[in-house]
Amino acid sequence: MSYTIRPGVSSDSKALSILLKESFYQAFRNVEGVTEEFFNNYFKTTLNPNNLKKVLENDKWTFLVAELENEPEKLQGMIQILHPNNDDNDEISFKKNLNKQVHLSRFYLLPSSQGSGLALILFEEILKICKNLKYTTMELDVLSTNYRGIRFYEKMGFKKIKEVHNEGDDKFKRVDWIMIKDLI
Repeated sequence: MSYTIRPGVSSDSKALSILLKESFYQAFRNVEGVTEEFFNNYFKTTLNPNNLKKVLENDKWTFLVAELENEPEKLQGMIQILHPNNDDNDEISFKKNLNKQVHLSRFYLLPSSQGSGLALILFEEILKICKNLKYTTMELDVLSTNYRGIRFYEKMGFKKIKEVHNEGDDKFKRVDWIMIKDLI
């Protein structure tokens, strides 16, 4: 398969919503306590095209999207980073005082694109951006039961630094791993 990797733009919001809904459902469908009501609410709020359009237009984020060269209207994957020195405090452990640390916020592929090499392509492209911006470390949080994702991150040089037990407003309990990678 041949992919085109490019920056995400606001006109991608509908296709991005479709990609994220399918991928998010696959990632969280077997998590204890996650209900259809949770999915429906999350899809209507966080992953709706209008909300995603606002995020795509906000320069504190960088998005890369992947499309098949013969199917440009359907996104196959995406990766999103949160740049340091932002005013929001909504990421699990992002530290504003570490202005050379970037947070890998979202990284999703359609299930049909998993195992195709696309994850590595997207990750390498976002790494180039981070290194050009002189970031020294990358942090992420990953669901502790996302074994495939954890294996990928470990292959990419991430190390687990702690576990976070989340029992937030989303009404389900989960354990996230906080992982970090040196970029220099």
